Order: sequence, then C-alpha cells, then structure tokens
Amino acid sequence: MSFFQKNSPPTKANFLPITEQELKWNLYVTGAGFDDMQPGRVFVNEGRPELYRLEQYKNRVLPEYVFLYIADGFGQYFSDLGGSLTVKKGDLFILFPGSEHQLTPDKNVGWKDIWITANGPYIHSLTQNGVLDPRRPVISSSNNKIKSRMEQLCRKVLDSPQVNSPFYSEDLLGILIEIGACQKTSQPPGILPAPNGGKNSVAMQLIQKACREIWNWGHQEIDIKRLASQLGVTRRTLERYFNKELHRTIRDEIHRCRIYRAITLLQQTNVKIEQIALMAGFPNYVHMIRVFKRMLGKTPSEFRS
Repeated sequence: MSFFQKNSPPTKANFLPITEQELKWNLYVTGAGFDDMQPGRVFVNEGRPELYRLEQYKNRVLPEYVFLYIADGFGQYFSDLGGSLTVKKGDLFILFPGSEHQLTPDKNVGWKDIWITANGPYIHSLTQNGVLDPRRPVISSSNNKIKSRMEQLCRKVLDSPQVNSPFYSEDLLGILIEIGACQKTSQPPGILPAPNGGKNSVAMQLIQKACREIWNWGHQEIDIKRLASQLGVTRRTLERYFNKELHRTIRDEIHRCRIYRAITLLQQTNVKIEQIALMAGFPNYVHMIRVFKRMLGKTPSEFRS
C-alpha cells in the first residue's frame, strides 16, 4: 500500500534508537519517513526532533546523510556545496553531513517524498572516494528499483519504531548499489558554485575539500597542518581562506562538526555524556562542555534535558 493515500497523514517520521552497538556497525540507518507536500503547504514537523525540523526558506545542517526520493511533483534543492537545482519526480538527492541545505517544493504543485537518514564509516568512504559527490547530489533513475527499495526500507523503519536492525543496513546497501549504478550512466551537471564571479573558486574548492575531510573524520583527531598539506597549501593559507569565505576558523569548523555529532547522540541515545564526548571527537568531557557553552550557550546536560 502506498504511503500517499487520500486519508494518509501529510508526514510521518521515525528516528531509530542508536546505541553503542549500532555505532560499531560500518553502516547503519538512523531514521526514515515520508512527506506529502500539497501545493501551498508549509513543512509539517510532527515526529521530528528539533535538529531535523524543516522550515520554509531557512537553511538546515545535519550531522548525517539523508537520501530523499521524489515520488511525485517537483521543487528546488539548494546546498552550499552543490548549489541550487531543480528536482522532480524520479529523482533521488543526497543531503551531505555538515552541508547547509534548503528544500522548497513548488508552491503550485508540491511534492511527495520518501527519505532515509543514515551514517557510518562505509558511507563516508564512498564520499571520500568520489562515489557520492556533494557536487553531484542528484541521481536520476529510469527504473523503479531505487523507489521500491526506499519504500521497503522506510516501511520497515516506520513499522518498528523502537527497533534498529543490521538488516536495515543490508537494505540500505542495496540502495547505495543502485545509486552507484545510476551514477555511472548519468552526466554530472556543472554545479560547483563559483562565488564572486569565479574570483575565489580555487579558495572555495579547497574549503569544500577541507570541510568534507572534517565532517567525514571529525570524530577522530585532526591535524590541521597535515590537512592543509594534503590539500597542497600551508596552514596559514587555508586558515586565511576559511576566515575570508566562511568568517570562522578551521578549528571552529571542527567544533561545529563535533557539536552536531554530539547533539545527535544526546537527542537519540541514552549513552553517558562522558562517552558521547569521546564518540563525537572531543578529547574529553570538560573540553566538550567548554565548546558547548561557548557556541550554544548551554552545557550538554542542559541541552539533553
């Protein structure tokens, strides 16, 4: 039975419990849902934690991957890494962790979507190796395999709200395989943003590469000097690019990454805060408290409560 029946709710979402066990998996599903955005309707956030809420014309940043399939209709998808694109029925697009994005269904047509949220070292490795590319976030498929797999996995997650399972990871792997097959045959659009008329395109490309490394590996220790060297520039040059283009330091970006990871764990698990600090990449609990208070104005304990 389709999600989009006459009397179906406009949206339904379920975010799965993520324990230390799931965090050990190479690939894991964190949530799923669907939206029926009728013409003129604003986003409905029922069942979504604060971090995942959508607002019209407001950018959002997530700490994990989202795979979103357009079952009907069309609209606009914007991300700071991929630019602005039109998405339509049959398209699947990817929201990458740490990327600011905005979803805008067409006000006269709307859209229907099915989405899966996921994370794990395996997906990050696909990004690192270029299989999943933030500059090519839209995958168009001429067959129904991706839609069918998305529907099956979404239904399982919605039907078992308190259960996570490695079998979900197996289903997600099938989706990733289909995405890989589509990527080989599709023509990548030239959508890499060129700010300020292209004058700073080299700087922005370096920043994007640095941010991808930070958000892929922010749970581990990051040597900024080594990161800059891998990108072929000095640390001073990379810091200058960050300050000029993003108005923050590289260390600030690392802290943003770790805070978003910690927020997810604080909201969706009962893991002790001391352990969350280490999982998110902070050297210790005291350091995480200091960064939380500076950037969010509250402690991790206050945020969880």
